[in-house]
Amino acid sequence: MDFVKRPTYSHIVELNDNAEPVLKDGEIILDKFLLIDLAFVPETVIGTGDLVVTSRRILWISDMKSYAFDVAYIILHAITNDIQSFPKPCLYCQFDEEEDSEEQECFFAPQDLDKTPIRRIFDIFSQAAQMNPDENNDINEEGVGDWIYNEVEVQAGLNAANAAKLQQLDSVFVEPDSENMM
Repeated sequence: MDFVKRPTYSHIVELNDNAEPVLKDGEIILDKFLLIDLAFVPETVIGTGDLVVTSRRILWISDMKSYAFDVAYIILHAITNDIQSFPKPCLYCQFDEEEDSEEQECFFAPQDLDKTPIRRIFDIFSQAAQMNPDENNDINEEGVGDWIYNEVEVQAGLNAANAAKLQQLDSVFVEPDSENMM
């Protein structure tokens, strides 16, 4: 049985003398965003820091705390403008957690949307995710998953509770108008 290291996160971000993150072998910085609020629950922003997206990690660095998330640890990222989810527009992320944990999601919210459009952060997260495909994903030689299903049967199989959840998620995670986000 091969051991597969699960993606994770850390509270430790090693910085060099210039206060820049120390990069791992082959890792490159894709982009850096200043003055980004981080929260693990919507009501409690833990601070404001710099968000650094690398080819392997998502780093949030502040004077008080820092976090380093493996890109693969973030299994979903989406833009939300729903103030019931978070008090201001932000990038919502869900984590790959097998067990119930206090930190199953987080919110990255720019303090100034004019200087740091959320769509730009979303696009860089997407680029990093594409650079780190899921190693546990079953992909055949043609690069296509082996999932076979009948869409009619799948749709018919959704019960009312699942349909309501999907409708609620559709209302929360909407594609922003690109003119308003740039």
